[in-house]
Amino acid sequence: MGKIEQGKIYKREFKKSLRGIRDLNREDRRYTSEVFKKTLRSGLNERELKREMYRLKRNTKDTLNRRELAKIERDLSRRIKR
Repeated sequence: MGKIEQGKIYKREFKKSLRGIRDLNREDRRYTSEVFKKTLRSGLNERELKREMYRLKRNTKDTLNRRELAKIERDLSRRIKR
């Protein structure tokens, strides 16, 4: 399930990406993984990433700040485009 296809990433690559973002603590990584859980089953593409990031940015109840969200989006987008 951790495979990489052109333009998509899956669970293993996603989690690896989150671990590489030093500003995220364990709770933030777990929360972000939960948000993307459904999408990761079939592979996360650029469009789905933008949709989920929009939802995260609009959610005022989570603990992620704008800088962390920008890092998540930038890193995941870079991995998707590989």
